[in-house]
Amino acid sequence: MSDLTDALNRIVNWLKNHTSEKYASVDVWQPGLSYEEIDRRVADLPFKLPEEIYELYQWRNGTYEGEEDFSRFFSGYAFLSLESAIKEYEELNWKLHWFPIFYLDSRDYFIISCQSEDLALILRIYLGGGEGEQVLFSSLTNMMLTIAECYETGAFYFDDEGYLTSSYSKQEFIRKKYNPETRNFWGGW
Repeated sequence: MSDLTDALNRIVNWLKNHTSEKYASVDVWQPGLSYEEIDRRVADLPFKLPEEIYELYQWRNGTYEGEEDFSRFFSGYAFLSLESAIKEYEELNWKLHWFPIFYLDSRDYFIISCQSEDLALILRIYLGGGEGEQVLFSSLTNMMLTIAECYETGAFYFDDEGYLTSSYSKQEFIRKKYNPETRNFWGGW
């Protein structure tokens, strides 16, 4: 098992063992796709998706259509199905090589920079203004290792009302551990 798949399974196990009616349900994630099916669905994109993204969508195909509000993966962000990600990519006016995988709302996304088939830099973009894109993770694997450790160490936790919250200082410490070459980001993500 790869580090990416292991981290994804750790996240699912944590969410299964720490349920909240106001947060994520792993029951709304679709089964994974075959490599060939992913290849067929992304054939018309103007770039090749990095191998990490193929692994992600073989693991699970994001959220069932219409269930995004019940599928928060981390910090309020939903995991887009491959179909939804392609649709978002086609509808939004952004850089040619940006491909969305998680979203908070119609302006706040985590995207993959698909300039290389080997490595998937993960950027957070906010289309409502602000600083523009911010590289937060050096790869999808490092992003998932960060999220898994944030759940397991209490950097992410459910408050008394059942909402996921976080300790920004713990969260940032863990993010920098796996992504030391990225700049500091103290605003939370």
